[in-house]
Amino acid sequence: MTTLERDTTERLETARAASAEVNEDELTVHLEDGRTVTTPLEWYPRLVFAREEERQNFEIAPRGYGVHWPKLDEDLSVKGMLAGLPSGEGPRSLKGWKEALRERRRLREAGAEPPPWGTGDYRIPYTAFLDTDE
Repeated sequence: MTTLERDTTERLETARAASAEVNEDELTVHLEDGRTVTTPLEWYPRLVFAREEERQNFEIAPRGYGVHWPKLDEDLSVKGMLAGLPSGEGPRSLKGWKEALRERRRLREAGAEPPPWGTGDYRIPYTAFLDTDE
């Protein structure tokens, strides 16, 4: 590994988010070292599909490794943004996630708080993941 490769790898590994902002077109993350990285929102289908208030409900992940959207079950790493990597989520996964999000929205609008993502308490029928409209 060359010095340049080692330095580049180290900069990717040690980059930490200090703050972030999101609008309908872009995600901008300000790093602790003064750099700013901006990526197109279209790279992240969950953020595109989200309502504005859901997009704005984010937090910087512990130790600044990325940005987390608790109501969307979305986590984006600083390292991935700096490397120019869009979401790798496939169509089936995204379809199932959209179905789950719709149900979670329905529960909230009815005055109930859905269980946290990934607890196993929240069940989505397997049919939500089938490719019926592709």
